[in-house]
Amino acid sequence: MEEEVLQVRMPEPHEEAQLDIPAGVPVIQIWQTFWAGDTPVEVAKIIYRADRYEFQYRTTID
Repeated sequence: MEEEVLQVRMPEPHEEAQLDIPAGVPVIQIWQTFWAGDTPVEVAKIIYRADRYEFQYRTTID
């Protein structure tokens, strides 16, 4: 199973520098967790510039 938490927020100063973000541009932060049963096996924190990305999700409902 995969779990994602998506948050839009203002960048930290080091993120502005690393991602060359102009003042006032937010970032999109995604925490991804991959599970094997009840055990998390991989966790990732991903930061995107909000002015350069669009996300599309498709979900199957059982």
